Amino acid sequence: ASLKANKREGKIFLRQFAQHFLPKHLDWNRKKGFLPPLEDWYKGRWGDFAQEVLRNVDSQLFDRKEIEKLFLLNGKQHLINNTQLIFAITMFELWRRHYRISI
Repeated sequence: ASLKANKREGKIFLRQFAQHFLPKHLDWNRKKGFLPPLEDWYKGRWGDFAQEVLRNVDSQLFDRKEIEKLFLLNGKQHLINNTQLIFAITMFELWRRHYRISI
């Protein structure tokens, strides 16, 4: 358990193990998150694709009126403010369809 994580670091065992096999010059302390450029994507074809996917969302899982509000309320600025939520719901819906999950 002590090799899993502590207050300062995580994945202790994996880091120690990897240091024996990977090049010494790797930066072991740096961690950066990644945010996709969702605003730019929604200006292009991705926005149209997301709207099409969510237009046919399962109404037992999501309220279609609330989905429409994500795209329509307050125009363009509201869409930009909701890109992460729209992206998450779109990905969930595509996953659900791919694996044929239903209620």
